[in-house]
Amino acid sequence: MKTPLNEMVIRTPELDEARYPKKHHPNIGHLKHPFGGTMGTGVRRHGAKNHAGWDLYAEPGTPAYAIADGKVVQVGTITGYGNIAILEFSFRGRTLYALYAHLKQALVHPGAHGDVKEGRVIAFTGTTGNAGGEPPHLHFEIWTKRQVHRFPDGRISPGEVLGYQFDNMDNRRLNSDVG
Repeated sequence: MKTPLNEMVIRTPELDEARYPKKHHPNIGHLKHPFGGTMGTGVRRHGAKNHAGWDLYAEPGTPAYAIADGKVVQVGTITGYGNIAILEFSFRGRTLYALYAHLKQALVHPGAHGDVKEGRVIAFTGTTGNAGGEPPHLHFEIWTKRQVHRFPDGRISPGEVLGYQFDNMDNRRLNSDVG
């Protein structure tokens, strides 16, 4: 599996403060210790406290990659997610869907020409949807079905596919039991 970004750094409150000091970015600060950019319940301080995927730091215009060979099944917008691309792929005999959100631009289209190879640049990151005013990031989810509803419906941690788990030591380590 190819990671969706070359540099996989997940958002944390500490890194938000280091990269985007509150004195210059007063709207930042809603992530809850320790990992507000990860998937799960109660990861936000205000508003929606559930988070359905991973927030990975990415300046607007950063290339986002197809994590596997697959087929683009949707490009467009979804409320909150902004501009999106969804890639259907197989993993361990299952059909899964990778959602790339807050995009500036998708470089792929669904349909007859929607087949992509692992590692192909499929989009550029942006700040669309509810990412405005946030540190720039790619929101990345893995779905177990084509259409999902409110979290946690139809979602698994991207780490189950990519083979990463996040901890409070170096923010990323390979999980040898996955991927």
